[in-house]
Amino acid sequence: IESNFSPLSNMNKKKRYKGLYQFGSHYKDEWQTKYGLDWTRVYDARHSAAAFMNAIKYFVNTLRSRGIIKSSTAGSIDPNEAYLVYLCWQQGVHGTTTIFKAAQAGTTVPDNIQRNMDNNTYPKTPNISPGEFLEMWSRKTKNFMNGVRRKYVQALAGSTTRMTEALSYIFQETSDIKRGKIL
Repeated sequence: IESNFSPLSNMNKKKRYKGLYQFGSHYKDEWQTKYGLDWTRVYDARHSAAAFMNAIKYFVNTLRSRGIIKSSTAGSIDPNEAYLVYLCWQQGVHGTTTIFKAAQAGTTVPDNIQRNMDNNTYPKTPNISPGEFLEMWSRKTKNFMNGVRRKYVQALAGSTTRMTEALSYIFQETSDIKRGKIL
């Protein structure tokens, strides 16, 4: 969502967030330890994707263990739950869990989480409720995914050979990532 699919995003800019997945430089030690991201390779799309998939596995497994998602697995994200996985990226697992539980209970969240929510509303919506925040990101994530699907179909339209090659490449990359060969 943040990089517009550019693995070189913010490469020559003095910004905290870098690369395809917008890894935060202030968390680089955590990314190395928890997910295997070598910061010197943050602009390497394959390496970043492997680290990101490690993070996705952690997010999904944690959300499942907490009963927040029911259908998704690390290998298959339910489109109706994708926004919750994305929010782990944006708000952290603890923040996402807190927001989800507050939305269910109709309560508020601690001030620090409220600030994070308010800073991630588009258009800006001060003091957004947890339920409204989740609904906004559910809608935004579905719209983003639909746009990606349209672009993908357009790129492949008219060429069975290109589609076969692209799918073969994607299946090989996925298989390599699952076997840990990309890191």
